[in-house]
Formats: sequence, C-alpha cells, structure tokens
Amino acid sequence: GFIWPIDAKKFWISSLFGPRKRIDGTWGFHHGIDMAALKGTAVKAVRAGIVAEASSQSGYGNTVVIKHNDTLATRYAHLHTIRTAVGQSVKQGM
Repeated sequence: GFIWPIDAKKFWISSLFGPRKRIDGTWGFHHGIDMAALKGTAVKAVRAGIVAEASSQSGYGNTVVIKHNDTLATRYAHLHTIRTAVGQSVKQGM
C-alpha cells in the first residue's frame, strides 16, 4: 500500500492528475498530483524503495525520485532541501 507523502492537515492539492489548461491557454495532460505545503514541511516516502535521483532538475527544482519496483517510481519535486542520496534504501514513511 501507499501513504500520503505529507501529513493530511499540512498540505493542499494545487493541481490534480489529468487534463489541465496550460499557462498559454492550450490543453495538456498532467501526470501527477501536486501537493502544496509550507516551506519546511516534511515529505515522506509513500512506499519503500531505492532513491534513483536526488538533484536539482529543470522544471522541478530540488527533486527526489524513489524507484519502488521495475515499473513504479514516485517523484517529489520543488523541495526546499534534499536529505537523501542516490542509492539509499528508504522505508515507507522515511
């Protein structure tokens, strides 16, 4: 199973998964759920896995990607700081 990466009372959904209007007025598809929170809010692994990426990336800022298995990974973007490293094994809730 999965858990929310941020405690339920500490975030709000700022963009849903699915079709959405881009800034230029055209339509595109958003492949994730954007969760907004105050700076410094802890972000936890939704499921156990191995850190596949931990760096600053264009369009995402400070980003961590956790690979959970051969077909499933989760991305945590726009982070204030990164407190993990590539190759680190993480447990759910870390």
